[in-house]
Amino acid sequence: MNLFELPLLRASAKATFTRCTVIVTGANSGIGKATAAGIVKLQGRVIMACRDLRRAEEAAREILQETGSDRSQLIVKQLDLASLTSVHTFCRDIIKPNVIKKFSIFINDLANLKCV
Repeated sequence: MNLFELPLLRASAKATFTRCTVIVTGANSGIGKATAAGIVKLQGRVIMACRDLRRAEEAAREILQETGSDRSQLIVKQLDLASLTSVHTFCRDIIKPNVIKKFSIFINDLANLKCV
């Protein structure tokens, strides 16, 4: 094995995200969207944390159509990580009992965070 080669890891056919809630930032396009779709396919619940709600809702519809999953597996919330006010609002909104009790994984996939 080459120093920079890793053995191929195969997911178990029984692997699922059942009972897992995963927050994915940047889930309305690219790697974030593909990640969210993959988790939904494995029966996980995803909170799509995106700056643009319109684009996030469109991506959620596409993911649900692609996976044939139930809408309850996807929650769309606005989150702009460049704004502390947005982060505070997001956290306050998802902590409500009717949204989530806890989350299992946080995947921070943001491409254009500009710090000033």
